[in-house]
Amino acid sequence: MSILERCLIAGRDFWFYLFKLFWPDKLTFIYPRWQISAAVWWQYIFPLALILLLVLAWKLKSIFRAPLAATLIFLGLLFPALGFINVYPFIYSFVADHFQYLACVGPLTLIGAGVTIAVNSFVPKPAIFRPLLYTILLLTLASLTWGQSRQYANVETLWRTTIARNPECWMAHSNLGLLLSQRDDVDEGITHFEKVLQIRPTEPGGYSNLGNALLRKGLVDEAMAQFQTAVMISPNDADAQINLGAALLEEGRVDEGIEYFTKVLEKYPRHALAHNDLGNALLQKGDSDGAIREYQKTLDLPFDHGDSHYNIGQALRQKGQVEDAIAEYRKALELQPDHANAHNNLANALRQKGLIKQAVQHYEAALKSDPSSVLVKNNLAWLLATSADPSVRNGPRAVELAEQAVRVTDGYDPVSLHTLAAAYAENGQFAQAVAAAQDALNLAEERGLTPLAESLRGKIVLYKAGSTYHDSR
Repeated sequence: MSILERCLIAGRDFWFYLFKLFWPDKLTFIYPRWQISAAVWWQYIFPLALILLLVLAWKLKSIFRAPLAATLIFLGLLFPALGFINVYPFIYSFVADHFQYLACVGPLTLIGAGVTIAVNSFVPKPAIFRPLLYTILLLTLASLTWGQSRQYANVETLWRTTIARNPECWMAHSNLGLLLSQRDDVDEGITHFEKVLQIRPTEPGGYSNLGNALLRKGLVDEAMAQFQTAVMISPNDADAQINLGAALLEEGRVDEGIEYFTKVLEKYPRHALAHNDLGNALLQKGDSDGAIREYQKTLDLPFDHGDSHYNIGQALRQKGQVEDAIAEYRKALELQPDHANAHNNLANALRQKGLIKQAVQHYEAALKSDPSSVLVKNNLAWLLATSADPSVRNGPRAVELAEQAVRVTDGYDPVSLHTLAAAYAENGQFAQAVAAAQDALNLAEERGLTPLAESLRGKIVLYKAGSTYHDSR
């Protein structure tokens, strides 16, 4: 940006801030970013008007120095935000209300002095009038502040208000999209990411965010296309390469994913997410020791160490070191008590060790952290239906959880139907148990799930005989 263009920004900034002080209407967290061009004649009006103001204030200084002092204070304190110095927020907008918090002291002092002089000169002297006038003024300002504060009620309100007042604010669309995606409003999140790309088609983060949202919907091919575009636009963007590598893992193209993670780590050896995802890839290949080494590296880096311990636990369990895995899951839960996956897999490990009652407690905790998890509902329902310990079994609860899991999967998951059959049997509903087991068997045979199919045939015989199935553990 040329010095002339920076002068155009400075002049416009000055009048923008001054106008907002006098007329604070439609204050916005992020204002539209102006298109500055030295070829547009009317943009010169702002700096020329500022020069004229300074000349007039200088001419009046012998009569009244306050306007000159207020203007110079305002300009001086605003200077770092006037465009002569590159400030990161300028990629979103050349102005922000908080840039003038300190600078506004000059004009506000001048206004306050002017109001006081005017009141003393023109308002009648009885004691009640002046306090009443000041009270009305303060209440008006308080009302405006109260109305403005609602914009900051929460993060979602902030971004939605910003978009309503500045529809082309790509950063607000991006942040709102992330917020919505994280709470599973993925479809609405996608619409905001698409808007980001309409506004800034060369923004690599927009493609990465859209790709992550598509990945959450299971649209792996579509997500990969977005990640590839992000990498093409910004070949050195580590996050874009990591996202593409993660999508390749989802596709089962593990070696290709490893190439991307390794490439990032060659350039950024302390990139925690790259170490973590490389660990995931190695674990997927069956290299548990290699995965553990990568996960352990994240413990010395800025990262969610609860996830680090959870991942180490997963790798140890894959190696058959169940007790060591349990210790890692517990460390994860010390750092993140609501880590649903850690609770679920700790429960799985405790089941392996025969600690059934402890397993139930952690399945319940996992369900509390993630009430919509089909996996957790299925695991808990199975234990409540089939445990060898009568004090653990709870037929009605098992049926409730298993039916929820089957509903969510639309009756097309043979594992959930398998669990539902066992729950019905434990609850004495043997006809329903046979029907559910038969549906599960049909699906298992269609999908070539031979071990599950064989297990179901045996259980159907039990249920037809009016017997329940109880696990030996």
